[in-house]
Amino acid sequence: MNQHGTNGTGTGDPLGLNGANAKGDFLPDDLLDTARSLLDALEEEERCLKERDHDGLLHLVPTKESLARSLAARLRTLSGRPSDGRGFDRASLQELKEILRRIEARNERNRRFIQESLAIYQGILGLFENELYAPSPQVRAFPAIRGSSIHREA
Repeated sequence: MNQHGTNGTGTGDPLGLNGANAKGDFLPDDLLDTARSLLDALEEEERCLKERDHDGLLHLVPTKESLARSLAARLRTLSGRPSDGRGFDRASLQELKEILRRIEARNERNRRFIQESLAIYQGILGLFENELYAPSPQVRAFPAIRGSSIHREA
């Protein structure tokens, strides 16, 4: 890899995955298996988030993190390959790129879902952080809600 973050081929491919040649080495099976497993884990994470399956999510997170670390390490190993003109068969390379694209998209969707859920819960918690729950509450009349009002009774 050169100073511009490319593999010297001018392709702008920092992982060096575009170097397929006629011989076409196959990507290691464990690399594709790890990528597929991470995608499956992210799909399961989405299900857990949507169904509010907190126990399932808690059990899934360590597996997902382990798969992500493992995939990153395998990809770093590939990026360290010398640029000697050898590459991978195009079908395997395209499959890996598609899986990586789907991983990125699914991870982003899950991240947005978590952020939106947190914003909702923070809003709800904000309702409880008003004067009513302070050490010496300031009781005030609440505005009318659907034709009725809430007042403190002595």
